Amino acid sequence: MMKRRMVWLFVVTVAVGGCEQLSPEMQLIHDAANALGGVEAVEAVATLRVEGSGNNFRLGQNRTPDAALPRAAVESYTVEADLRNHRMRWEIASANFAGRVNAAVTAMDGDVAFNVGQDGARRAAATVARERHTEYYHHPLTLLQVALTAGEEGAAATVGNLRQESGQDVVDIITPDGSELTLHVDSESRQVVRIASPGYHSNLGDVETATTFRDYAAAGGLMLPGAITRTIDRQPVTFLRVTHTIDADLGDLAAPADVATAPEPGPPAANVTDEELADGVWLLAGQSHHSVLVELAEQAVLVEAPQHDTRTLAAIARARELVPDKPLSHVVNTHHHFDHSGGVRAAVAEGLTVVTHETNRALFEELTSRTHTLVADHLAQQPAELMLETVAGDDTLELGEGRGTMQIFRMGDNPHADGALVVYLPAERMLIQADMFIPGIGGEFADTAAALLQSIEDRNLRVERVVPIHGAVMALSDLEEAVEEAGN
Repeated sequence: MMKRRMVWLFVVTVAVGGCEQLSPEMQLIHDAANALGGVEAVEAVATLRVEGSGNNFRLGQNRTPDAALPRAAVESYTVEADLRNHRMRWEIASANFAGRVNAAVTAMDGDVAFNVGQDGARRAAATVARERHTEYYHHPLTLLQVALTAGEEGAAATVGNLRQESGQDVVDIITPDGSELTLHVDSESRQVVRIASPGYHSNLGDVETATTFRDYAAAGGLMLPGAITRTIDRQPVTFLRVTHTIDADLGDLAAPADVATAPEPGPPAANVTDEELADGVWLLAGQSHHSVLVELAEQAVLVEAPQHDTRTLAAIARARELVPDKPLSHVVNTHHHFDHSGGVRAAVAEGLTVVTHETNRALFEELTSRTHTLVADHLAQQPAELMLETVAGDDTLELGEGRGTMQIFRMGDNPHADGALVVYLPAERMLIQADMFIPGIGGEFADTAAALLQSIEDRNLRVERVVPIHGAVMALSDLEEAVEEAGN
């Protein structure tokens, strides 16, 4: 009898001891969970609300490519997460480029991503759903909760590749939905200081998206961060001061039934319309960002390759249809901002020479050499060398000969983009510009409109019509009246 009891005690001791033996990677996960308030406390959280405010930093919208990013206030930031059902809702009110506050509501319910607007909820593309899956885990609580499932039967996370970087313990985590993240834990406090993941940006290609955390404070029995910073390739894009509410009643975060059953939308198509403004000059409009096609004696030139591959390739195709018997030789980039240079890589792949101001040379050389492996864009699929012509200082670059020439030069003092170019067509008395005069939009654009008018006067240009990359063609008098009304 005594012998049986001793054997039983030995088996129990071994089993308990075995449960306590954690791999070094899982020991780090447990240490980080304990720093939040304990493994059981982390696992028990059912819902999470994060609220705060701060600033967005407008990536790719700085005055020069190497200048600090302009900031815009985030008036309110609310994220709600249902951790039992893998659902999340983001509601953010932030100032736009003109200082107006816009609210955006986005959400995710499992594999269904959707956006909520004034006309209701609409399903987003599968690529957006994958991005939001990863975004869901960019918080210590959500990532640790799933990481604690590593080693369990069925769909569970994997944790591996323990290492040290800059005084931090680091592991890689793959979540059950396939999101890949890297967790950085402070070697002393054991608090989560950084979560990073690979991502894709249409201008920058393969990027690292990271969220850093500090100023931990008590919240609902846990210790959670009070300051959050988001970066893309080490450039800050958001800074927030936040508070947390644990296990609040969030209501139902499920996708509406009609959204959940709706087919996943495909990639957006480009709508390119053409309007002949003068003999050999067409406005290629149809969406928010336009291009202008100019036919010269020996070639055709496209002004602006905006937004992304889809838009720019459609504009290039229409340009070649409109002028089929001459080569489309150049694309003029008005300024480096990402919404106006997003199609430059596509233009390079199509063999066009890029004209831009000299301040953008290094940026464009970098952009056209970056890797695009997560999403193979047109240049990745059809590699080509960058052919670049730059406008130096306040010099004028001319394309074409005789009466049918186009003059390209830097506009004067410009608070929006220092190296912004305008295109002047002397024969047509027409000036093509981007982001310098947008009727009805004030803020910094009141100053750029005044600078544009001053530049026209200083150069003694005979302008009758102003052709914008945004909005409708206007008379010079419209610009003059707007500047006068603004008191500039």
